[in-house]
Amino acid sequence: DVPRPGVDDMTLLTKIDPAGIRDNLKTRLSASCIYTYIGQVLVAMNPFTWLEIYGPEAAKRYAHVSRLDVPPHVFAIAEAAFRAMTDEEESQCVIISGESGAGKTEASKQIQSYLAICSAGKGSAEVERVKRVFLESNPLLEAFGNAKTLRNNNSSRFGKYFELLFDRFGAPRGGVVTNYLLEKSRTVKPGAGERNFHAFYQVAVGLPASDPVRQEACKGLSTSATGHAVLRDQDGKAVSPKGVDDSKAFGWTRDAMKALSVDEKSAFVALTGVCHLGDVTFAETGIDACQIDSKEALALAATALGVDAAQVAEALVSRQVNEDRATRTVAEAEVAKQAFAKALYSRLFAWVLAEVNKALKQMTSSEPTKMTAEMLMGGKDAIESEQQRRAAASTLTIGLLDIFGFEQFQVNSLEQLLINYANERLLREFNKQVFEAATNEYRAEGVPVGDLTYHDNSGLLNVIENKNDGIFAILKSECVRRDGNDANFLATLLKIRGLAGKDSEKDGLFVPKVSRHSSRAERDRLGTVFGVKHFAAEVTYSVAGFVEKNRDRVPDEICQLIATSDQPFIASLFADVDDENDGGGANGASGTNGSAGGSKSPKTFGLASSGKSGAGHHGKKAQRYVTLHFAESLAQLTGLLDETSQSFVRCIKPNHKMAAKCFEGVVVLDQLRCMGMLELVEARRRGYARRIDHATFVSRYALLVETVDGEAIVKDGKASTSGKKKAAKSGGDYTSSLLSMVNSATGGPATNGAAAKTEAEMTEGQKWESKAGTPAVSKEFIALLKKVVPKPEALEHLAVGKTKVFLKKAAVDELESGREERLKRDVLLALGEATENRDAMQLELTLRIADELRLGETDEARLARSTLTDERAYMEICDATVELCDEAKPTAVDECFAAHNVPSAGDGDLETLPGAVAPSKAKGGKKKDAEELPFAGGQWFSGSSWSKYVLDAARVARTARAGDAVFATLKAGDCAPEDLENAKAVVAAANAEHAKFKAVKDDDDARAPPVDSLLNLAKRVEAFAAQAATRLEITTNLKALATATAAFDLGAITKALAALDAIPPEKAGPLMTDSDEETIEASRGVVKTLEAYGALEKEAAKLKKEIASSAAAKKFAAKDEAPARVAALEEQIAACEPTEVPGGKQKITDAKAVCAKIRELIKDKEAEIAAAAAKAAAAKKKKEERAAAKAAAAQAKAEAKAAKAKGGKEAAAALAAAG
Repeated sequence: DVPRPGVDDMTLLTKIDPAGIRDNLKTRLSASCIYTYIGQVLVAMNPFTWLEIYGPEAAKRYAHVSRLDVPPHVFAIAEAAFRAMTDEEESQCVIISGESGAGKTEASKQIQSYLAICSAGKGSAEVERVKRVFLESNPLLEAFGNAKTLRNNNSSRFGKYFELLFDRFGAPRGGVVTNYLLEKSRTVKPGAGERNFHAFYQVAVGLPASDPVRQEACKGLSTSATGHAVLRDQDGKAVSPKGVDDSKAFGWTRDAMKALSVDEKSAFVALTGVCHLGDVTFAETGIDACQIDSKEALALAATALGVDAAQVAEALVSRQVNEDRATRTVAEAEVAKQAFAKALYSRLFAWVLAEVNKALKQMTSSEPTKMTAEMLMGGKDAIESEQQRRAAASTLTIGLLDIFGFEQFQVNSLEQLLINYANERLLREFNKQVFEAATNEYRAEGVPVGDLTYHDNSGLLNVIENKNDGIFAILKSECVRRDGNDANFLATLLKIRGLAGKDSEKDGLFVPKVSRHSSRAERDRLGTVFGVKHFAAEVTYSVAGFVEKNRDRVPDEICQLIATSDQPFIASLFADVDDENDGGGANGASGTNGSAGGSKSPKTFGLASSGKSGAGHHGKKAQRYVTLHFAESLAQLTGLLDETSQSFVRCIKPNHKMAAKCFEGVVVLDQLRCMGMLELVEARRRGYARRIDHATFVSRYALLVETVDGEAIVKDGKASTSGKKKAAKSGGDYTSSLLSMVNSATGGPATNGAAAKTEAEMTEGQKWESKAGTPAVSKEFIALLKKVVPKPEALEHLAVGKTKVFLKKAAVDELESGREERLKRDVLLALGEATENRDAMQLELTLRIADELRLGETDEARLARSTLTDERAYMEICDATVELCDEAKPTAVDECFAAHNVPSAGDGDLETLPGAVAPSKAKGGKKKDAEELPFAGGQWFSGSSWSKYVLDAARVARTARAGDAVFATLKAGDCAPEDLENAKAVVAAANAEHAKFKAVKDDDDARAPPVDSLLNLAKRVEAFAAQAATRLEITTNLKALATATAAFDLGAITKALAALDAIPPEKAGPLMTDSDEETIEASRGVVKTLEAYGALEKEAAKLKKEIASSAAAKKFAAKDEAPARVAALEEQIAACEPTEVPGGKQKITDAKAVCAKIRELIKDKEAEIAAAAAKAAAAKKKKEERAAAKAAAAQAKAEAKAAKAKGGKEAAAALAAAG
């Protein structure tokens, strides 16, 4: 687990001096222990490398656990704050401080992450949304508020108070972020070797040129990280931090903007405007006059800002004086431009902050404090209803104050004075919480106060912030004067504070000394500096620029011009021009609800802002100056902190090189001194190192006096056997303290499941636990403790108060060492009990405690660890078997075997698989009985170190795996006879396993593998085996059918078809595929073809026989049926063509020859018949012709005779007539 070298709490160091503190921190850092306590204060060292000590798993370790029982961690601080808030219903605050690069931002993010993981309300969509917004706000605020400095690549350049809101059940309800002193001067002039705010580079480099948003909102913006003046440092050099990827970071920022519904286009427009403004330069045109020298940059800036370029130029190079305009010098114009750029960015930052607050707004209208009520609801008058007031009273907060550390440079100005003043105020708050509160607590508890002297900086704070003659008041007086200047301010300050001489000092102020060894520069600036003796160090401040910085004004005409911008968002940032002209406003925030339009943003920028609207500030107001407003903001903050219970995290930078795990003692001690940690260690050592309430004290140390039936568990430093037996009989009371920790983590009972006991049944320690709460009882308890600890005199360094017990180091050491020894004994006993019970959860948690107590190498721990490994293997094999059997994850068993190094011999070898049948016996051989199967009983591989439980589970798992393999084969449909044999064997093995564990599978104390799941798998295998048998019969006949069909074996085809037809349709139908049906139909078609050929051959042979002889042929040809029979044979021939039937062509040829011969015979017969008919016709004709000739002759004879007769008559008549 987590190593714990050195001491966790430095108030318990044996050597309390800077060297001892340094060595302890160095030892811990080298072992990656970056967290250490000083009493209740957490010291966090930045390792400058990522450590795997965060995330959900690490967070669970600290949930519901006392910080005394786990290694120091920022999660422990978050847990303590969260539990105090929910248990005591009191708002909390965690104050995180340290110099730049010390890890303050990371500490704040990890606290937020812990609260998101461990807070209540899991499963609620709205609660999860709030948690997501908690975390998504960080990259957005970092982009716009962080920058690369010489000390840190991601330095927060603003202080912030992040107030997380919860209901009284611990469910997140929203939040409020308040900004303190944004370093807006960085906007126009990053220091040498430093960069501007991250957002500038992310948009310039990360936003693709083809992106429509860039094309619309970022006209003219360079794609280079050095393409604009504001992107380069004060020396004009490009700064490229190692390991910084602006494009990747832009993706995170853009995702955060989308998640929080922040209008990216508006933000990018403002960033573009600042970039172009920075490129605007001036040239002299005469005495005290200048003009714009970079008109292109001016035009681009004017376009981005939505105003006329000529008007911008006029506002920058001149100013309105009464009715006239007075020109500005180049230097004055540059100051005006920079003031404008700083104002624009600070208002943009305030708007981003307001958008974050809008996203963090509570789900209900309840408010935690007066300050956040006004921030969230838009003013104190907004909370009107009684319901809202009740809701406000039920809302609790955890505030995270991430504030800048003490600063001291070669040249220190007003910014450093404000930052160091803030540190003085927070030191005062720290002293009040740690020392004054401790003193008051001692008095209230009635215990000796002891020596709690500490550095009191109240006098110095009075010198700085006194309303009459403090530094801020004197500076304000000088700023009010029209001719006020830095020299007059310094002279007035020294005079009022009584610092007349060169070497004088008073009330924490001093005039730097100058000697003959001083440099020329030190001598020259003697009249321009003053010094302050801060708690951390003496700092000399240069007054150059104090007056103007305190005024922090932007030219009125520029504000009025931008307020008329045709870019609605830009105009909204300057919508409070009228209020500003009246001197109203507070500092640079925009609207509460995050809306750009209608929000008010005063003329002074960068101080405490939370997105609070300036609306509603009407009438004349006194000009508010930077220093006074900052002091007011801090006063508000400390007032808010006073309403909470505070915790402190002091972040330390172990080296200035940002090197991983590099420890520089001088650097570390200097930071500890600056934060008052060295003084705290010494003061806590002089006072009380630890304070514990009565109930916790008794609960923590009751095990030291615990007995069972009057007999101590431990005798002569060894476990008492009889005591152990009695303890076991009475429900394991000897491990009550240990098991209470174990069970609290698992949600189980407090005493290992033992029922509630009467006082007579309680151990001595449990009696004291039940009685804790009054001083008298605690004193009696302490008297009993003195009888059992080796050094009872050490407990003289202990004081019992009314509600708490206060312990000095000697008492803590004695009690904790005794408790640790007793815990070690209890842990060993608990390990034995957990090992005997094979309780994996109890084993795991008890082993964790054993590791923390450095008992990991004991025989008990080794056995417990082996048992835990065995038990995990057993449970995971069982789970994998269930997954396999339920078809949830077919590879589960194999993966589990591989993960636990369980041999998988036999994979692919059927003979060695459980439930398998040897191939030699698959064909008619005798099937193996279940008892004869490999691994059916006993140890399943030689030399196993696993327990019988694991072997049982592994055997069942392998049977399941074999069954699954068989099942897959059967399901695929291409099984073989041996697969059916394997299926029968697997079913037999599964039934045997089920029968073996049937008697114990319902017994909670027994270890029974998941044989029910195996049996269900076997049933599926059996069902599929029946189907597979039918399928196999179908497949066999289909193969025979295919073979016969390919050979055109009509008999074999017919036989195979008959066999397939004999399978009942209800069995065969569901298993037949379309391909099977097509095969069968094709075979049936072949049968028809073969039958047609047979009929053709038979008929052709018959006809051939009938025309075998000439006489027979003539006789057949003479038959009337001959043409019909030959026509029928020709039809058969046509039906058989084309063909691939063996011999089919010859058969067709032969049949055609028969047809041809018959046709020829028929033709000859027809010719003969035709000739006879012709002859008969000719004879007939001749006869008819003869008859006709004869008739004609007869007729002619008759006609001649008639004519002759007629002629005689006519002649007679003629003779007669003639006559």
